[in-house]
Amino acid sequence: MKHTPVWAGLLLLLCSTSGFAKTVLTEKNLDTYMQVTEELDATAEDSFDTDETTMPLTYAAHCDWQRHYQQAVASAPAKEVADVEAAAKHHGMSPVEYFEFTHKMQWMMMEEMQMMLKSSESLLKSLPAESRSELEAEIANQNNVIELLNRCMTDEDKKAAQRLKPILMKKAMQMMEN
Repeated sequence: MKHTPVWAGLLLLLCSTSGFAKTVLTEKNLDTYMQVTEELDATAEDSFDTDETTMPLTYAAHCDWQRHYQQAVASAPAKEVADVEAAAKHHGMSPVEYFEFTHKMQWMMMEEMQMMLKSSESLLKSLPAESRSELEAEIANQNNVIELLNRCMTDEDKKAAQRLKPILMKKAMQMMEN
């Protein structure tokens, strides 16, 4: 019986796990994401329709971004899907990468909102029953979304998100000024 050398196994392991350390959250992708978003915003302003729904962000329990994207596309207006796909491709980003980046950007924002959610929970007792139940449902939903996105964020994603946060905030401020 022939055995594979240990170094060959380690090399194979290193090569196969290096793909897991990659993240879509890079400064280059942030720039591309912002360009795609600006193009989509311009397209939306040109054809604003108050009855038109937006492509939903889905939060299924899996972390297969291709599958998430396909599920969202299945329930989104065809024109919106075409706009997203065209804008993403125009800027060199696949629609699935754009969708994944959108989710991971939302995770970053929701992490920031976590403290607000905690303080909102303490105010629940002082609200009328109807308002309280609406807020409880919203808090539960936000917590579920954060939990699901947390599972899909690799350590590399989380580190990259922390590195990108100041850049994102700066770009957001610049967009608000324009």
